[in-house]
Formats: sequence, structure tokens, C-alpha cells
Amino acid sequence: MEFFAAVRFPALGGSISPRLRWLLTPPFLLLFAELWAWVCLPVVKLGPSFRVPSALGGLEMRRDADAQRWCWDYSMHWTTGAQGYRGESVSGPPPPGTRRVLALGNSQVFGVGVNDGQTWAALTEARLSTAERPLDVVNAAITDAGTEDFLLRADALLALQPDLVVLRYNRYNARQTQRLYRLDADGGLSPKPQRQVGTPIRWLETLNHTPVVWSALYAHVRSRFGPVSQELRATAADYRSLPHTASPPQPDAEPVSEISAEQVHAEAVVLRTFADRLHQEQVPLLLLRGQLAPGQDHAFDEMVARPDVYSLDVRALDDDAVLHFKRDEHFTAAGHEALAAQIAPAVSRILAR
Repeated sequence: MEFFAAVRFPALGGSISPRLRWLLTPPFLLLFAELWAWVCLPVVKLGPSFRVPSALGGLEMRRDADAQRWCWDYSMHWTTGAQGYRGESVSGPPPPGTRRVLALGNSQVFGVGVNDGQTWAALTEARLSTAERPLDVVNAAITDAGTEDFLLRADALLALQPDLVVLRYNRYNARQTQRLYRLDADGGLSPKPQRQVGTPIRWLETLNHTPVVWSALYAHVRSRFGPVSQELRATAADYRSLPHTASPPQPDAEPVSEISAEQVHAEAVVLRTFADRLHQEQVPLLLLRGQLAPGQDHAFDEMVARPDVYSLDVRALDDDAVLHFKRDEHFTAAGHEALAAQIAPAVSRILAR
């Protein structure tokens, strides 16, 4: 307290009154910083984190969650089951006579900003499921995930015996590549060894998206010591040390939003491998096309040329600002309604084949 007693503020006309010195103690300074952040920062979220470190690698959705999240744009209630899928728990094959669709992607598919029943996955199920032909749409999305997150979990996903897999596919898939897999010299994929996640990181994961001051601490420590950032640091050296032989990226490809040609090439291999894995189980794949990075469209066109891969262009909805929250930029409930209106007919056609 001796330090605070010596602090002078000429603009306020002298030393702070002893009666007010308690306002400069650390707890109140943190409180003032928190209030300032809520008023001045465009996107502040309050509530438990969606994701936790996964034993498989990277992150997974928090399991058995029943939580609320608040920010300036929305207040959402979200739940997950025992496997981390949004909504009720799902395990094993569907009941006899029930068709099953897996919805995969990042936070836009998980439905950040809307309640469980307002996601396009839930709305698609409501549109297509009937008493005679029930349909189960499992929302297995992972916020901030890429294609390789689902390739890593392909066995668990296929154990649900889906009739169709719907994957949200845009430039973000390429940006999130090379975290869990490395390219071999022959152009194949090998899982990258995962580092042990320490207790401090798990503790900080729990604090993520709680008060802003704690979130800032979390982000700083995670950026320096977290498993994902460690993988990112090792990515460049691992990739450049390999003599790539299969479909090398164009050296003059222009990166957009920090997406390199190397990432685009790696994502093409990941997507092809994931589609091959689905093909082994005779499960068709529907790609929801968003904005792609330069060069990424070549891999996309190659995939949709396959007889068991379909595509649906949702770029117009992605670009419609009316369907997104102003600050958070996720789809609103109206945005998910618009998505379901386009996705449901496509799903119905594919399942009817």
C-alpha cells in the first residue's frame, strides 16, 4: 500500500485520498479492466470453453456439457453428449429403419450463437424425419476444426454407421491443416506424435471464455506452451524437409489470409484420404462449398468428380451479412434456417439414391 500512497495524479489535483486508495488494489484494477473490456472490445464471450484437449490429439468438444454462453451478439444454451456431439448422446449404429447423417465442420456447423435446436443440423433433421422414415442428424462438429480432425476420428465416426457425411469445406480447412498429420515422402500421411498436455494447460482451458482478464492470460500461455501452437511451430520444418513428389503445390500460388500453398497441398491430401476412408465403408460425402483459398478449388473439383462425392455451394449464404451476427460473424438462427433450406433437399436427394 505504500506504493499506492505515493502515487500522485496532477490532473486530479494531488494525491488520491486515503479513502479511495483501495480502488488501486489489484482486485479492483482487474475489475476495472474487465468492465473496460466488456464495454470497449467488440467480441467478448462469457461461459465455459467449448473445447478441451483430446487424448487423440488437438482439441475436442467438451463432453456431457450443459452450459450457457453470453456475448454482445447472443445468448446461447448448448449441450453435448458423452461423445462430445451436440445435443443428446449418440453411440453405436442407428435404430433399425433410421437413416443417419453426420454433420462435420467447425463452429459454423456446431452452431455457435444459437441453441441446440436452432442449428442447421437439427433443422435438417426436423425437415426430413418422418414417422415412416426417421432421420437422425448427428452434429459432430468441432469448433476451429479442419478436415484432419475428422480424419483422425474416422473410426469413431464410422462406428455410428452413417448413411451420409456432410462436411463444411472452405479455406478454413486448409488453414487448420498440418497440425495432426505430416506428409510422407511418397505423398501419404502419417499421424504426428502428440505432446502430453500438462495440467496448467488443462486448467487454463477451463478458464477460457470466462472473464476477459483470465482469457487474456489463457491466450498468452496457450500461445507459448499449448499443444496446438507447439505443433504449428514444428510444421514448417517438418514439411519443408520432405521431398514432395505427389501433386506439388504451385510455388507462385498467392496465399490468402496466411494460407500457404503448402497448406493447400496438404489439405488436398487430407481430404482425399478422408474420402477414401468413407469410400471403404460405402458412405457418400457431401461437401458444403464455401470460399476457397487459391489452388484449393483444384482439389475440390477433383473430389466432386468422384461418383460418391457431392457438392452444394453455400457461398451466397456465407456472404450475406444479414444472416450473421454483426460482431461475432457466426450464423444467426435465420442463417441456420437458410442453410437448412438448401441442405435438406440435397441430403434428401442423396439418401434417395
